[in-house]
Amino acid sequence: VVWARSAVGGFIAIGVATLGLLVLAAAHHAAWLVGLLPLALWIGAHFVVQKLRADRQLLTFHPDHVELRRGVFFRSHAHARYDNVKKVEVTRYPAGNQGRLDLSVAGEVRVQQQGGAGQAEAGGAGAVRQFRLSAEYLPDIDAKRTSIDALLRGEVEPADVDDIVRTAAPEVLDQARPAVANAVLGTTLVGILFPPLWLLIPLVVLQVRRMRYRVESHRVVVEQGILYRRHTSVLFDRIDSLKQGQGAVNKLFGNGEITLFTAGSSAPDLKLSALPDHERLYRLIRSHYGG
Repeated sequence: VVWARSAVGGFIAIGVATLGLLVLAAAHHAAWLVGLLPLALWIGAHFVVQKLRADRQLLTFHPDHVELRRGVFFRSHAHARYDNVKKVEVTRYPAGNQGRLDLSVAGEVRVQQQGGAGQAEAGGAGAVRQFRLSAEYLPDIDAKRTSIDALLRGEVEPADVDDIVRTAAPEVLDQARPAVANAVLGTTLVGILFPPLWLLIPLVVLQVRRMRYRVESHRVVVEQGILYRRHTSVLFDRIDSLKQGQGAVNKLFGNGEITLFTAGSSAPDLKLSALPDHERLYRLIRSHYGG
């Protein structure tokens, strides 16, 4: 089964916005048109490159692995076995049902910093980078998220992954929202050094209220985002270890956090922050993941 990239709607929106910008500029003053021309050329070039990338991206589901091919001038070709996919992240773009799919794969690579050998070496000095297969502007992204989860759980075969359009809602064992107070306090304290940041407090409150933490029958899910909705999930059988704790701010407001690790990761794969009654969710996750 092949999922090709489809971003025509986004490209049309970019083209219409650019044309409208130039028309408004010309109507206001001809000199504005000259000033905005470089911007229009840059947007146009970006439009062309994105369209070429769209035409050349392929996400293919084989019987035992997923394969991604992408790139315009430099082609990349990556694949991963299904049992090595440890985290699924889906981002839905605004005004539609297109989005981005990120599949995190077990294992890491350390990338040499500037001044070093300039090569990626496992276990060497440098920044840790996670292996990911990323496909952008996929259509029907919500249905694809459901299909991927079912495929990783072994409930459907790769040949049937496109047949999943609507399925029964997964059983929710427990769910919670993060506390707003932690984020507001952090923004307020930073705003002491840069007071204009205080204007962002309403946005911070809205962002936190849009977050959801869910423990379902087979996975842990974090949903977040205002315009770009991100859905991150980790299956119970992919969890290697987890921990819970409280920092100074958590103790101040009576909440805590839960951190999930999967095999092959030195950094957390999922963090549930500012959780009221975090110990309850921690016991629930611990009882299901089998650690």
